Amino acid sequence: MFVSARSLPTEIGDIDLGEVGLEGTTLTMQNPSLSGFNDNGTSYQVTAAKAMQDVTNPRVVTLESIDGTMTKPDGDKVRVTADHGVLDSDSQVLDLTSNIVVKTDKDDYAYLNAAKVDMAAGSIVTSEPVRAVSKSGKIRAKSMEITDRGAHLLFRGNVVVDLRLDGGRVDDAGDAGNDDSLGADSLGEDSLGDGAPGVDGTTDEMPAHAE
Repeated sequence: MFVSARSLPTEIGDIDLGEVGLEGTTLTMQNPSLSGFNDNGTSYQVTAAKAMQDVTNPRVVTLESIDGTMTKPDGDKVRVTADHGVLDSDSQVLDLTSNIVVKTDKDDYAYLNAAKVDMAAGSIVTSEPVRAVSKSGKIRAKSMEITDRGAHLLFRGNVVVDLRLDGGRVDDAGDAGNDDSLGADSLGEDSLGDGAPGVDGTTDEMPAHAE
């Protein structure tokens, strides 16, 4: 049995549900997408391979194979992908789990096991280990906050930094998009390389600013 997308709420933004099926009280949507604008004019878009929604609790949507984009104030984009997630459409908060990758237009990457994405505020927060990789270095920490759609980052908890001061690459930095071994599951304490001219250090907290 298939139902019309007109029967579903659209207050949270523009919704394209794709093919929609109903079994009992569960709606199953193939290739749905959600897009909208925030108060400051920046935008967000979330797509998924599959979504499931209980019609008795329509504000909560379970998503699979998620691909989301948030636009920064300067027009640059931050892309977030994950295997699984749960969207609360009232708060516009997306809780992500499993194989999460955050990527900027400048090819900076962050790998996480879990994250809370606030699409309205443009923030990404995780209280689990994270690894960030850029062309000139790497950062590992026990938690991370990304705010202002990627403009500001804050790493907390046993922050380990490995940076090149000569503009060269640090081990796998620069190959982040092509190496599956760089995921959050590989956050071992001994995974940083050595021997590169640069900065190596550990601290409890480190703020960062994305240019």
